[in-house]
Amino acid sequence: GVGTYENFIQTDTPINPGNSGGPLVNLEGKVIGINTAIRTASGGSNGIGFAIPPRAVSGVADTLIAKGHVDRGWLGVSVQPLTKDLAATFNDPEAKGVLVSAVIPGSPAAKQGIESGDVITKVNDEAVTSPRELSNAIGEMAPGKHVTMDLLRDGKARTLTIDLGTRPSPAELASDTSSQGGMSESMGLSVQPLTPDLARQLGVPTDENGLAVSEVAPESAAAKAGLQEGDVILQAGKHNIGSMGELRSAWSATKKDKGLLLKIRRGDASLFTVLKHRG
Repeated sequence: GVGTYENFIQTDTPINPGNSGGPLVNLEGKVIGINTAIRTASGGSNGIGFAIPPRAVSGVADTLIAKGHVDRGWLGVSVQPLTKDLAATFNDPEAKGVLVSAVIPGSPAAKQGIESGDVITKVNDEAVTSPRELSNAIGEMAPGKHVTMDLLRDGKARTLTIDLGTRPSPAELASDTSSQGGMSESMGLSVQPLTPDLARQLGVPTDENGLAVSEVAPESAAAKAGLQEGDVILQAGKHNIGSMGELRSAWSATKKDKGLLLKIRRGDASLFTVLKHRG
């Protein structure tokens, strides 16, 4: 949950406050990464460190030198892990890949016919087995690049060629995804509108309205509030919600010292939790 694109090497070298962005060197003095974060129980430098690997660093550095900014390839989908139960529901219990939960209108994915419910299995003949792998693979490519994508639809294999777009700004992305779901970095969760089919999969009434949680980022505000994949958010601040836009609006209007009251359904149970801004 540190950033949108994550591909770290792990190190036991202490990363002190202020070391982020500095070099991680080996005993020969060679730079082998850029310090990024530390997972620590005490708040000090004792813990497990993470650094950006050289391949990612060199690619970003070259682009910054040439253009002054980094453009990342963009597909325009919201995805979630493909569990065994979901794979069976989509007619291929042996499938491995990532499940497309939503497609942003007008995006490269939408223009080339990717649909909600598709299972993406390969990008340029390289297998993808998690949302993070797909995000990193697409984000490392330049906008305009031709990408071959293998997917399953209703258990049948398809291959599409897609010209990647340029990843929109966070504000533009929030606007694009507000109607059908998406990922919120500040809250640390990804949601999708609750359809009758999805409600049956989650074991909730098919006439229920709300947002199904498809992903919760580790150590995020959503994780600390106890939200889990498969939860259904029914209300935010005591108001019914049915889109990411409504959830974002409620979150933005929340005072940081108060938090946002959420009513959720988890299977047969309904419960309340408070989503708090990270201090």
